[in-house]
Amino acid sequence: MTTLKELFDRCSWKSKFQGCLPEKPNEIIYQWGEDEIEFAAPFFTPTGMRIYIEETNVVRRSLYLGQDVNGRHVLAVREQEKEEYRAGIPDMAAAYANILDPDKAEAFLRDKFKV
Repeated sequence: MTTLKELFDRCSWKSKFQGCLPEKPNEIIYQWGEDEIEFAAPFFTPTGMRIYIEETNVVRRSLYLGQDVNGRHVLAVREQEKEEYRAGIPDMAAAYANILDPDKAEAFLRDKFKV
């Protein structure tokens, strides 16, 4: 049977931490114990690792192998939203509002696409 350590070692992510868990529990998106390996294993197959990647344009993920507060060995995935993604939201919201305003839509599109 596969162990948490084997799944941890199989993962090709660069951001991996052994012997600890994230300082902020609210950043843990997934956490599995030894008794939950069948739920974790699909994430660490070749297909799973192509789908569930370390970094997207929105988030960065890290993998941890450590003990929870009860002393149970767990494998955890930490997910943090990128600062640069959050910084772009006001511009996206303003652009969306301009598109929804019929009086501004034509001018916005003309300016944006230099038509």
